[in-house]
Order: sequence, then C-alpha cells, then structure tokens
Amino acid sequence: MKYLSYLAFLTLLFACSLTSEKEFMAYERVDKEEVASGMPNFYLMEHQFSKTSRAPASAKKSHLSHVSNRKLYFLTLYSQHLWFSEVLSRENELNYCPSFHHEVVSHSQKITSMRALYSGAYLKEQKIEQIDSRSLAYFPEYALQVDGSREVADVSESYVKDFMKRGLNRHYEKNLHELKELCETGRSDNYYIFENLSRHLNDHPEFHASHDALKALLKTPIFANMLLFQSMLGDRIALPQAINSFPFNVYNDFEEEVVSRTRVNWIKGYFVALKSKRASQVARYRVK
Repeated sequence: MKYLSYLAFLTLLFACSLTSEKEFMAYERVDKEEVASGMPNFYLMEHQFSKTSRAPASAKKSHLSHVSNRKLYFLTLYSQHLWFSEVLSRENELNYCPSFHHEVVSHSQKITSMRALYSGAYLKEQKIEQIDSRSLAYFPEYALQVDGSREVADVSESYVKDFMKRGLNRHYEKNLHELKELCETGRSDNYYIFENLSRHLNDHPEFHASHDALKALLKTPIFANMLLFQSMLGDRIALPQAINSFPFNVYNDFEEEVVSRTRVNWIKGYFVALKSKRASQVARYRVK
C-alpha cells in the first residue's frame, strides 16, 4: 500500500507540473480531473508567492516537535474533524481510537481549548447569483461535491443552502472515514501521500512557493480542510484591511506544527490574500 501511495504521489506531482505558472488563470483548478485523494477540486486564484516566506530549517522547536509525522497528521485531522462537527452541529462521532488513544488523552486539554476557535464557525447563506463566476476561487466551499457528479457551484441558487450543507456533510464523512481507518490501523493512503509530499518539500526547496506545490498540498485532507477553515471563517468581517487583525487569522497548534515542519509558511500568504478578496465580495453582496 505504501508503494502504491508513493506511485500515486509521483503521478500527482507529474500532473501538477504539466501546467506552467503562465497558464495559471482564475479558472485554474487543483486538478484537471477528479482529485484522486477525494478532496474538493478547488478553484484557484492567481497569486504571486513570496519565496522569502519559506520557514528556515532552524526554526524554533515547538512543544509538538517530538510528535511523529504520523501522530501529527492524525491530531491535525482530528482537530479539523471537530471543527466540521461544530459547523454542521453534529456530535463528535469518533469516541474510540485505539491506535492514537494516548495522543488523544495527552492532548485532550489542547483539543478541548480549540473549541472556542471552532465556535465562531458557521454556514454562510450567500447565494450563487451574488457570486461572480470569476470569484469562485474565493469561495472554496463551492467546489464541495454534493453527489457523484455535481458540486455546490453547479446547483440552482434557490437550493444553495441545502446543497452547501450536503457538500459539507459529504466532506465531513470522507474525513470521518479516514479517521476511523487511522484509528483502526494507524495508517491511511492519504497519510502516506502527505508523508511523501513532506519529504519531497524538504528535499526540493525549488518546489516551494509555487502553484504546483499549492496544488499538491490541497490534495491532502489537512491542507484542504485548512483552506476551507480559513476562508469560511473570514466571512465574519467585510473589510479587507481588517484581515490581518481578524481573530481567525490564526491556526490551531497542530496546523502550525504541520506548516512549520513541512516548511510551507508561504501558504499562509495565499490564505490571507484569498480572505482579503473574499471579504471584498462579501461586503458587496451585504450592501445589496
């Protein structure tokens, strides 16, 4: 399984490399086809990455530095699962996890304290006709699948709220399925893809701060969830200049460690730019 996942990862990188940065337009997506990892095929915006934002190898160690990549991956995905539980008003459906029982118990206080962060999440009721098709990159949740062939962006505006919730529930179920697999076996295909990507990012600095690297990251659940988390919570404000001081311009401890360990601090710049542009759109339809 690990060998097959590595082959899938190499295919993923090769597919990303087929699109040059000059071709990276507002309608560009994470993949030309369906994303093999099961993550949303997000619309992506044009963005000029800063090469200087890649964290140095000698970055200060955190209290999670002793945690293995496998355990960190689980803790990050689990904390994001709790966020989706809050958004969808669902009870935590993962109460038994033999493979990571020690990690859940050891970090229970930190996980519980994150609920204050997640409590600000809510399901925005924006209508499709209020969102210019050129702005879909600022609303990643519109790329969520509602069934085998349709995304939220494909449905009639009169049903957008119901389909948005269906899309989020479908995504929640995918995360929950992987978490159950991790809890039972300690491994998952998407974890191996993340592990291989982390190794590639550390071994190939030239791959950093690029559109290809962004696409590869967003094919992994923890970064796909991070994009949804950062963008959707940004609707609490409507002024772009307030983004940098907005309280949700933060990440939970597990996400911070993942970003630091993979040395992709540059992705935060993409999230900030997205939230700023999204806030401008939100302000426009709020005025209406």
